[in-house]
Amino acid sequence: MITIQLTDSAPQPFESGLATKLKGESLPTITPRQTNDFCYCEVECEYVGNVFAEVGGESYKNDKSQFLFRRFVASDTVAIELWRNGEKIEDLNTNAYGTFFNGFPNGTAEQQLYVGYLVEWEEVYAVYGGGEYQIKAELTIIGVASTFESELFRLMGYSDKAADGTVRIETVQNGNIMSSVFDFTGLEWYQSVRMRGNFYEESEEFEKIVYKTQEYRQEQVQDKIIENWTLQADFIPRSVSEF
Repeated sequence: MITIQLTDSAPQPFESGLATKLKGESLPTITPRQTNDFCYCEVECEYVGNVFAEVGGESYKNDKSQFLFRRFVASDTVAIELWRNGEKIEDLNTNAYGTFFNGFPNGTAEQQLYVGYLVEWEEVYAVYGGGEYQIKAELTIIGVASTFESELFRLMGYSDKAADGTVRIETVQNGNIMSSVFDFTGLEWYQSVRMRGNFYEESEEFEKIVYKTQEYRQEQVQDKIIENWTLQADFIPRSVSEF
């Protein structure tokens, strides 16, 4: 047997076919950048409703807000408070800043236990001026303590420019709504809310009123153009939309 050793012209490295790892460079540390404070959308931020006031001004320049609580027994307690910029400033148990309702004496036995307050922002503005306000209430109902906190109200002096793009809706409630815990029958309960939005005219309807004479001729009484308007509101919290 003749053996000849030949030189390998393409030798394979020893690690060929084996799993290997390489040490990579470390990633740079992520440094957060400073940005301006702003809301990406109104849903992500705490809702603040605008209310306006002008001391001695017309009613449309002075907003009101109402709050009503239900006691079940006479021993239940409701303490309504006015807060400004995160600090309590007043107990709302008199008519100093609106109308305090400690029951409705002429109502039913159930209505006589209602406690409420109609805040007149004109009275608040005259004493404390503008700012960010909130209504809170400490409740003890059938032995259970809880706290109510309203949405925030940004109180400012009225101007046409500031009020532009807002809508105020007012109602007087006297009915008994099955979905409500309150019976408003006969209470003349005033309600008001201002929200960001606008009304726009959607369409017009033409109404023609005629009657038929004894001779079977049609006689025209009047023509009327009825304007149909639609409220388009911006993003609002559930408490406002339910109202």
